Amino acid sequence: MIINVFDFGIVLNNGLVHRPWITYDGPRRRMDIRLGSKDEDYPTKPIFSEQLDLSPFLNEYMFKRFSSSTSNLTQIHNVLSWNFTSTSQAFLRIPSTETCESKIILSRMVLGLGKLVQNHQAAS
Repeated sequence: MIINVFDFGIVLNNGLVHRPWITYDGPRRRMDIRLGSKDEDYPTKPIFSEQLDLSPFLNEYMFKRFSSSTSNLTQIHNVLSWNFTSTSQAFLRIPSTETCESKIILSRMVLGLGKLVQNHQAAS
């Protein structure tokens, strides 16, 4: 889905800082996205509001990332700050020590292998 923010009176390529609010209501399975200027209070009208079930994509351990696109234009996008809050009850299990240790060992193995490949390439 493509959202034309110009329809909401928002111009993104004006050199100003913009502030997004992305909210997800898990029990209602609703995502709302609002966008305003850095000094603006929480906008009343979302630029995007849809029923979405994100549960298939949410894992116990995961990374979040931000992405942006300008089509054929050249621009720099910076995330100046961000905040995550959850107001719903979380159903978490405490991971066992074995689970945490195996992930740390695997990470060290992958990092070590990457360093080994890098050193091998430098020596060649």
